[in-house]
Amino acid sequence: MRLFPVLAFAALVIALPVHAATKTKADADMCETYQHRVDDALAANPNAKKLEHAKSEREAGEKACEAGQYDAGIKHFKAALGDLGVKAVKQQ
Repeated sequence: MRLFPVLAFAALVIALPVHAATKTKADADMCETYQHRVDDALAANPNAKKLEHAKSEREAGEKACEAGQYDAGIKHFKAALGDLGVKAVKQQ
């Protein structure tokens, strides 16, 4: 049964690039979703105490996502939502 570890490894090597490509797409979609949430929250909370900081975080999030730094972009978007008093809901 030495063939099983070899086949399992081969399946893993083949699946990794496919998973990586899918993850990149999901992260870009996630950035877009969070950006829309922040835009909606900004429009709904024009008198928020931390409005200017939220706008700054939103801009930083957009720039990070455009540069392919999805985790950093989402972190900025979550900070903006926090500044506006809106809870960031975890994406599935």
